[in-house]
Amino acid sequence: MEQYNVEQGRAGSRDFLVAELLEQAVHGSSLFDMIFCHAPKYQQALESTFNCLLPRASRIASDAYGGFKQTLLYFAASLARDELVDYLVKQGADVIKARTDHDEEVIESQDVGSFKRADIDRASRVYMRTSLPEPHGAQATKVSKNPFSGQDSTWTALHILAYAGQNATWLVEQLLDHGAALNGLPDHFHITGSPLHIVVQNDAFHLADSLVSPGADLNFTTLSCGHLTLSNPTTILDHVIASNARNSIARLRYLLGSPSMRDGLHLIVEPARQRSALHRAAAAHIDVEFHGTDAAEAAELHWADVDWSASREIMNEILRHFNGPEQLNAVETSTGLSPMHLAVLAGNEAAVSLLLDHGARSDVPSVGGQGATAADTALGIQMGGCL
Repeated sequence: MEQYNVEQGRAGSRDFLVAELLEQAVHGSSLFDMIFCHAPKYQQALESTFNCLLPRASRIASDAYGGFKQTLLYFAASLARDELVDYLVKQGADVIKARTDHDEEVIESQDVGSFKRADIDRASRVYMRTSLPEPHGAQATKVSKNPFSGQDSTWTALHILAYAGQNATWLVEQLLDHGAALNGLPDHFHITGSPLHIVVQNDAFHLADSLVSPGADLNFTTLSCGHLTLSNPTTILDHVIASNARNSIARLRYLLGSPSMRDGLHLIVEPARQRSALHRAAAAHIDVEFHGTDAAEAAELHWADVDWSASREIMNEILRHFNGPEQLNAVETSTGLSPMHLAVLAGNEAAVSLLLDHGARSDVPSVGGQGATAADTALGIQMGGCL
């Protein structure tokens, strides 16, 4: 107790909040830690600890994904504290007292303590969320809030599993068996990525394989994935390229190199304008917006926002797989731009150089053969003209 108070900056104090101790107790309830500290008596130690703390607490709410509040049961489940989850499901709802006169923050919710049995499958709200223990009646088809939008309830259990980044592949089969949607639920506004989008962006490639095996859509399109929003719905390959992240290379090599992915992945990443992965890599910041967690509106990215070293590596990786003349010089269908056009317009000098090294032409006209070539566009920009 003294050590805990020291860590909280309250050395010499005997004051503490039960909710804070409960949070520490949940963290310390991993099977390894309990056996290490208590040997064969770990279960007894677990029960005595929570039998002591729960009756002294009123309402418990800890931060969950996206900053939402969660019940104690959800907190334990999200940390994979199996023994504690079992204890709470069996006893937790009955142990805690329904008190509101405690010196702790009272959450504006009807949830009291670890969880309410009647609310085990309640839909997500602003303040509280429940866990997903199917044997006790929960449904794997329910949705929770998308932490990147803050408002839309479009995330399924598979999205949350993907976001956790844990390679718990066995959970995928269980959730699918209980009716979870492999590609997420229908989203008419195209603002939610599929679980496969999320899991690849979190580098959990074994978990990604477990989504691909039962038939996840490799070319599922969405406007948003994480903090980035594009002008048209695009595939997972496009979003990985657009993220302009230093660790994108591992993700690209998984998408383009793994046997489970490469045969079904399309070069065209934006069907609406028939833009390819090369178009996206060349365009860099063009048509990309960033939406911070606390921002009211998305902000358009600019040249100075780009990590040009990472951008060069990404283009080089894409060119390892797509470097034929028809791919290098393909024009999209909106204004007839080639990858070279977009590289010039974006000020992407490294992409221009790499494309030329691989044999891309700079004399392909835009606008159905009637517009400026990439070379014309570059000259116009250099001279301060507007083409």
